[in-house]
Amino acid sequence: MPRLGAVFVHFHTPALLVEAVAALVSDWQGAGIEVGRDGEIVIVEHGNDDAGRARLADLPATYLDPKSNPGFAAGVNLGAAELIARGVEVLLFINPDVFVRAGCTAALLADRARHGGRGAAVFLGSRRANSPASHRAPHEDR
Repeated sequence: MPRLGAVFVHFHTPALLVEAVAALVSDWQGAGIEVGRDGEIVIVEHGNDDAGRARLADLPATYLDPKSNPGFAAGVNLGAAELIARGVEVLLFINPDVFVRAGCTAALLADRARHGGRGAAVFLGSRRANSPASHRAPHEDR
């Protein structure tokens, strides 16, 4: 199995990020992937207050803080560079409002295997038809 890495670029949605990481960890566990051994999670922090940081303190992730918000693409590149330096072969870029369903990672890896092991990056995002034009989700404080 290739070594996995997941990058979350975070901006003021700690409740969503906690749920998203929990969903990913659960999916990985179901596929026999252990965080730290078979896969790593990186959170690129683009904005949070002290209370939000406290909510994220126990997540099984490495935190990267560029001390500013240089934009989503820069955050993705920063997280990817960190994971590649650690020997990760397959990268998942996941928005904090995406809750990976059981079997998702196994299906992605199976599809990669069917294609000769090619493909090293997957973006998992969401699109909300009724959300405001903002980076914040309407239910971020739950």
